[in-house]
Amino acid sequence: MNANSWEEIQREIWDCSACEGKSGVEFRIRQQTKALSGQTKLLVVAVAPPFQSDVPQKVIARSVTNSPDDPLRQFLQKVFGSSWDNLAAQGLGVIHAMKCAVTPNEEGFQNPSLKMIDICAPRHFAQEFIRLKPPVVIALGGAARRAIMKVPGCGRPNGLTLSGPLEGEYSVRCLDYEFTFIVTKFPRGQGRHQAQRDLEMAAGRAGVLLR
Repeated sequence: MNANSWEEIQREIWDCSACEGKSGVEFRIRQQTKALSGQTKLLVVAVAPPFQSDVPQKVIARSVTNSPDDPLRQFLQKVFGSSWDNLAAQGLGVIHAMKCAVTPNEEGFQNPSLKMIDICAPRHFAQEFIRLKPPVVIALGGAARRAIMKVPGCGRPNGLTLSGPLEGEYSVRCLDYEFTFIVTKFPRGQGRHQAQRDLEMAAGRAGVLLR
């Protein structure tokens, strides 16, 4: 895998046309994540940047990484009882498996297809992941779990497959380093309780004092 700089990775995301015109992808909404300062001790992997309607041209997504109003950011701040700037300073990082927004289904959920994940994640997410080399990683939901397991050079731990389960703690070797991999449900509905519990556990494993 190419050892691109963070800025080069973000530029490739902005310029990518792999999903342009494909059903279920709002390719005009692009995630652009600023370089994370310091070591990322705990990496939270989310699904995709939020969908916005009536976007006439390509725009930077308003997401957990840049919007104080983002529901996931607010959830993480509530779980850890701290401000976003303080969390980032203590080693918390968040990146998305998908780099374009996903068109919501009839229930309002942004669930990318397996094909979408397999097109996007190895191209972009994998480069970010290898660049960060986080010691502790938590996947919020199945799409995030799949993206991590699709990173070239990462092994697949016993008991965990591309289709399940949405729980558990695993040790994974990825190229030249090992990380602790925690899988949980996406924090919506009843999944919020499990996600909160597992996020707190992940923070403990990372040695990050977030309160």
